[in-house]
Amino acid sequence: MRKPIKLGDRIRIKDSYGYVTNIGVQCIECMECDPTLKGDQTTGRTIKVPNAMVLSDPAINFTEVQSHSWQEIQLRLAYGQPWESTKTFMTKTLHQLVKSNYYKNWRHKMSLNGRVLFITGGSRGIGLEIGKRAAKDGAKVVLAAKTAEPHPKLPGTIYTAADEIVDAGGEALPIILDVRDEVNVRDAVEQTISHFGGIDICVNNASAISLTSTPDTDMKRYDLMHQINGRGTYLVSKYCIPHLKQSNNAHILNLAPPLDMKPKWFGPHLAYTMAKFTMSMCVLGMAEELKSDRIAVNGLWPRTAIATAAVKNVLGGEELMNISRTPEIMADAAYEIFTKDPSGFTGNFCIDDLVLYDAGMRDFSKYADVPFAELALDFFLPDDTPLPSEIKNS
Repeated sequence: MRKPIKLGDRIRIKDSYGYVTNIGVQCIECMECDPTLKGDQTTGRTIKVPNAMVLSDPAINFTEVQSHSWQEIQLRLAYGQPWESTKTFMTKTLHQLVKSNYYKNWRHKMSLNGRVLFITGGSRGIGLEIGKRAAKDGAKVVLAAKTAEPHPKLPGTIYTAADEIVDAGGEALPIILDVRDEVNVRDAVEQTISHFGGIDICVNNASAISLTSTPDTDMKRYDLMHQINGRGTYLVSKYCIPHLKQSNNAHILNLAPPLDMKPKWFGPHLAYTMAKFTMSMCVLGMAEELKSDRIAVNGLWPRTAIATAAVKNVLGGEELMNISRTPEIMADAAYEIFTKDPSGFTGNFCIDDLVLYDAGMRDFSKYADVPFAELALDFFLPDDTPLPSEIKNS
């Protein structure tokens, strides 16, 4: 017969992913984990493990644990439970456990269930796919875009996109939004707060493109790119930030490239590069500005062309579509970023397949109809971007 657990014993914790760690049942009055708690709140009362539950109970009563003969405590994920709200730990040793084994695997422990995503340009393409991926977890998705009526060349509206979000398992709020209009942006954010009660994730996906030389770029097109890409990203982020500060899993994600200063990215289409790199500079600056608020700010960019309406109608037609990856790769990569700890992953310029590679993916063939060697590479990809063999051979 197993003995009851008592002070000084060592027990094993195993979560539902199979990670097993020994911890010591030691000091039950450790105040290091949360100095705001008073003695009677910490002395042997509860153990709270980030993003985990013990059986069906989110906390273990210490005396109850002592009365059982468990040598292993089975942990079950409690999706959406934040790190910061679970800072009461029984022991310093348990605190160290969380900061090592459990914390390192943060991205595997989180869910977007109940999280609110504010996505610009969310009526189609990458923005919609990011919303649908989050919706699979039960997220609440704001689809903020201009397309309220069907377009002759572009499929989908914010309303058809909302139907897809609901079909995927989430909640949807379609909002007509022009990111160039400050009043419109402010009202859209306020409408989101009124409807969903907060914002956890801001996705700056809206963008304009014109791959023209300086003489061939009229100023109306120049202004459009800068107003949507740079100013729009800054403006939407500005109004989301006060609400992101109230979230315990706050992220801003810009669909923006790495800041690679090679002249080859500027010469052929200077106006577009300037506008797009403004989005990237927002990543760099806001990540530094907001790190003390635990708001992650990152950029995400595809290694290859992505099969979107912009690719089909502006860049290369069906020929380029056939040698592009699907938008799902960007959505899956964004999901991995959103489920990382915001205080530990910020200020990064991420490449879609490398994010997934770091998360354990090795076969990328589902994202394209042709081998990697036949895919069209995207703009702005730095020459020293790693290319693991598993990606190259997919």
